Amino acid sequence: MRYSTLFLILASTANNVAGRTDFSVKSKLTDLSKHTGTTATSTDAHVPTTAPAPIAHQQTLLLTTLRAGSINNLNDNQNRNRAFNRRRKNEPVVVPEPVDPNIRKITQKTAVTFGIILALNSGIVNGVCLSGLLSKDGTKQASAAVTGAWTNSALGAASGNYNQFLFNFKCILSYFTGSFMTGFINPNPKPFEINVVSIRGAFLIGAMLLYGSSTLSEEPDKVFIYLAAMANGLQNSLTSTTTGNLVRSAHFSGITSDMGTFMGQVVRGNVVNLIKLKVFFSLALAFWTGGYLSYGLTHNYGRHVLLFSSILYLILGLAVGHV
Repeated sequence: MRYSTLFLILASTANNVAGRTDFSVKSKLTDLSKHTGTTATSTDAHVPTTAPAPIAHQQTLLLTTLRAGSINNLNDNQNRNRAFNRRRKNEPVVVPEPVDPNIRKITQKTAVTFGIILALNSGIVNGVCLSGLLSKDGTKQASAAVTGAWTNSALGAASGNYNQFLFNFKCILSYFTGSFMTGFINPNPKPFEINVVSIRGAFLIGAMLLYGSSTLSEEPDKVFIYLAAMANGLQNSLTSTTTGNLVRSAHFSGITSDMGTFMGQVVRGNVVNLIKLKVFFSLALAFWTGGYLSYGLTHNYGRHVLLFSSILYLILGLAVGHV
């Protein structure tokens, strides 16, 4: 009995499938109910006219299983969505930083190249001031560094020579003021990044300082030395902050110490700082060359040497962002 009923259902289902396009579960269950609800023709006299209970039970069980599966899938999807939303809430919101068109990246090679040019210029300016050729009274005072000025100011105060103390104190204050201006103009420097507006402004200020130094070099109160020290302080701070202290273009006491340290390391086989050693040596050589050239230039051109340095600052200020 069971085999004959199952054979009738399968045969009827095959006939219907041949010309249909709807293969959904609902459609199949409808077909199943049709077959189980109609009279079955059989040679067996004991075949009942309605579907046996096991078929109806299987239909109900199938519907229940499908509904349970749908509910489980729905619950799984909801759980996944909740977990995903929790993760998104806990994750920090990353806001992209706005792109500043004034910020430009520079390579280490470019930074070192311009540092060498500025070190040469600083050596010339320092040589002009230290030679005493422009001072009416022959005063010789460095403008690229103030290490000696600190000691001389202390000696002047200790000996009661207040003119010496005051002169050296003004040199220290001038160098400090130049560095202060760089920090004020470019308060948030990043290594090997330049803010075009800030760097250009710093160079233009330096150009005005050296122009004033050239113009006032014939005055008896040594103002030109103070202005030159201010320009050197500005330049040294500018190159130091822009390159993460790789390029210091005016003050060479620290560089001399570093070169000695790195050379000792290289002799013992540690070449980690070999590149820095080469950079520092190039800067020091440029600074020394500037001092060497300053003597002949000052003899021949006098105060106009400071004017040449002012023009170099002006060119560099205008070229920032275009090189």
